[in-house]
Amino acid sequence: MATIIQRRCTNCGTWNGDVDHCENCNNPISIKEIERIEHIKKEEIAAQQPKEKLEIFIDKYKQHPFFMVRLIFFILNSIFMVFMGIGSLIAYFIAWTAG
Repeated sequence: MATIIQRRCTNCGTWNGDVDHCENCNNPISIKEIERIEHIKKEEIAAQQPKEKLEIFIDKYKQHPFFMVRLIFFILNSIFMVFMGIGSLIAYFIAWTAG
């Protein structure tokens, strides 16, 4: 026996078959469609947020017109990443030994 899926629209209250949108008011009724729309809204809100000062600084010097400034930036950024990696490993080993 086949199972028939019926969904009730939260907007207008009509019962619909196994569809993504209400046949009466075109409101999304399937869970996947509602989650997809919420995900798109969250991405749009995140895209409209202003950038932080650090992100602006990094973008500015990553694409600087002078080669020497870009080279110095990448060298300093690489040194920073190495030190952060070493610090992370030290913190990991300390946490590992504690328990």
